Amino acid sequence: MESKPLEENIILDIENEKLNPLEFNFLEQKKKKEIFKNKFNWKEDEKNYKIWFFEPETNDSNLFIDKTKGILYLNEKKDLLKKAFNFTTKEEVLSG
Repeated sequence: MESKPLEENIILDIENEKLNPLEFNFLEQKKKKEIFKNKFNWKEDEKNYKIWFFEPETNDSNLFIDKTKGILYLNEKKDLLKKAFNFTTKEEVLSG
């Protein structure tokens, strides 16, 4: 697992309500990647990353991205990972 600060332009969009973490979490993966590619210039060549969720779903959000390859049944563990990540980040951001 890796922790690093969100890019400044992502933080500003969240603070200015141009990017709503709660609404974002319900988008399809393709749409999430499209937003990050077009608005925040994320590289399209990273085909294997999956933007899972913002947590907690407030303005002090952390972004959880899956960059693993070939791990079976990881998607079935998503709810458990989300709960653990939420518990860990409930008080403050991980990096910054």
